[in-house]
Amino acid sequence: DTGEIEMVKVHTDDNLADPFTKALAGLKLTRHARSMGLRPASSFM
Repeated sequence: DTGEIEMVKVHTDDNLADPFTKALAGLKLTRHARSMGLRPASSFM
């Protein structure tokens, strides 16, 4: 182990952290939320 860190660019369409760092349009927000396993509360009722 050399202690080096590899930096990899992640396109905004694939970056699951985007909803936590900026406002997103509805469709993009929904797609990211589903990718993280988040569901609307109404889906549990």
